[in-house]
Amino acid sequence: MSTLDGASRTDSPGRPVRWGQLLTLWILPFGAIGVVLALAIAAFVLGPTSATGGMTHAAHSDGAHTLSHPDFFTNFGSYMARTGCLATAEGKPDWPWIIGLLVLNTGVVLAYLRIYFFWLRSYLAEDREDRHGKLMDLAQVFLWCAICGYAAGIVMFFWPAYRLTAICLFVLNIWSWRFACNLGSFRAAFSAKRYHRLAFTDALTGLDNRVAIEEGLSEHLASLADDEAVAVFFLDIDRFKLINDTLGHEAGDDLLRQFAERLRGTPRGEADAVVGRNGGDEFVIVRRGSGTEEEAIAVAHELLARFEQPFTLAGRSIRSTPSIGVTISKGERDATALIRDADIAMYAAKTAGKGRVRLFDAGMHAALQRRLTLEQDLAHAADRGEIHLLYQPIVDAESGRLEALEALARWTHPEFGPVSPEVFVAIAEETDLIQSLGLWVLREAARQVAEWGGRSPGMRDLHCHVNVSPKQLHDRQAVRRFAEVVREAGTDPSRITLEITESMFISRSERLSGIVEGLREQGFSIAIDDFGTGYSSIGALHAYPIDTLKIDRTFIRDAASRSDHAAVLHAMVTLADNLGMGVVAEGIERSDQLALLQALGCSMAQGYLFSEPLAADEVPIWIESWRARRAA
Repeated sequence: MSTLDGASRTDSPGRPVRWGQLLTLWILPFGAIGVVLALAIAAFVLGPTSATGGMTHAAHSDGAHTLSHPDFFTNFGSYMARTGCLATAEGKPDWPWIIGLLVLNTGVVLAYLRIYFFWLRSYLAEDREDRHGKLMDLAQVFLWCAICGYAAGIVMFFWPAYRLTAICLFVLNIWSWRFACNLGSFRAAFSAKRYHRLAFTDALTGLDNRVAIEEGLSEHLASLADDEAVAVFFLDIDRFKLINDTLGHEAGDDLLRQFAERLRGTPRGEADAVVGRNGGDEFVIVRRGSGTEEEAIAVAHELLARFEQPFTLAGRSIRSTPSIGVTISKGERDATALIRDADIAMYAAKTAGKGRVRLFDAGMHAALQRRLTLEQDLAHAADRGEIHLLYQPIVDAESGRLEALEALARWTHPEFGPVSPEVFVAIAEETDLIQSLGLWVLREAARQVAEWGGRSPGMRDLHCHVNVSPKQLHDRQAVRRFAEVVREAGTDPSRITLEITESMFISRSERLSGIVEGLREQGFSIAIDDFGTGYSSIGALHAYPIDTLKIDRTFIRDAASRSDHAAVLHAMVTLADNLGMGVVAEGIERSDQLALLQALGCSMAQGYLFSEPLAADEVPIWIESWRARRAA
């Protein structure tokens, strides 16, 4: 966006004041005051001077009218008559003229008081970018003229040329009143300018807002040359919701401000680039250029490089990069369509693994339509029977005894077929469907545990692990809701282990601590899921009552072949053992991985080496088969 007309010149930080301003606002006024005061003092010291040729000094030299200088303030009228400044031809005070001058000066006083209070209460109260430099130049000139005029008024009482001074004051009064009368219009201009800025500026970051982005992009598109194009960069902060949920909204706002600060320097220093916040954790940059894809991708990677250094949030060092979508105008003149296409490309970048750059192509529209369809259908998928639970066994790493099952939600869409849990869980998080979906999973898992217990005596003590979203724990009624759902399903909460992602514990808030304590009091067991991938794992172990650690599969995958990974895994197992916690190693697929875990003393294991996730009716069959293999 181009700067508004009339932006302040004198308030620009670091910009030197021009000599013309210095001469007009300081040197000439103070010089004039010095000359006028010197003349006034000289006139006062030298004594009264006749104002008219017809009056002589002798006419006022009798003793009755002799007046000393200290009597000036006590006998003002007589002194005026003696000096002849404001006297008639007969030597009497010219009261009509005196009153006229007083009225005139009163008008000047009122006018300049109004100017002064306008400057004090209205002008200085405005933000610097909203002030009008030319207006204040004019106001200061008027104020200095007033000072000079009143200094000249002092001379008027002692010098014969008072009528010329009065005329100057009269002219000055006319212009000052005209300026003072226009102050209402100036205030309205200030207000309009402020509202315009608020309408086009994001309050949190100070960048352009969505309206300003679209307007700036439209201006660029309308003024493009034949060999030019516009590139639109759509940025979304990776893991923003996670950071906002774990560290709090204040830290989230701080991240947005720091993110915006790194974007303020326009790509490659172009002054006409538009940089703005589209809303939430989304930012948009509009840049003119040659329109080549290589150039746009290079600029996008330059933007990514600005976020290599971590952010400092709530006293912690947090790394967060943006996913960037890029689109180029290529004859397109619709600003809204270009921003939409860049947004679609950003989603593709985020899906590809975050911290990536993707250039828009037409095939991305189909992916977006698919996502929108999934968002709409997910709200009713459970009621339609499209979502079901699979159960993966968790076994004792040493003996192979079945310890528990983990409930895993799966969605089979009638049009698209199986939908990855990473996809539909992310959609549920973004659309706030996670509350209802999470309770449905908990209810269904508890119901199934109760059914297995009633079917087979050997499954009455079977535990079930259920994943819980951080957003579910933001509900103040979470403890009561979870307990009611499980008991209504016919199961005791002691048979349910709630798995909470490790990142949730970074905040160490009293509210979260109260929720975890409340869940424990209801009988639930608590497990930290994906342990080792969060920010401050060890501190969380001391701050919360944790029963089980589930080590993320990334630490298991290469532990058998890499000594450093094995050392980290050993430290985790040892730490949990010292704290009296159980340990579940996820993602066990090979026998060498299991052997390593057994050597390290890991208590439980889970993975395809033992079983793939099973349907509910397959679980009893697998249990019988597993027991038979162990017995053999």
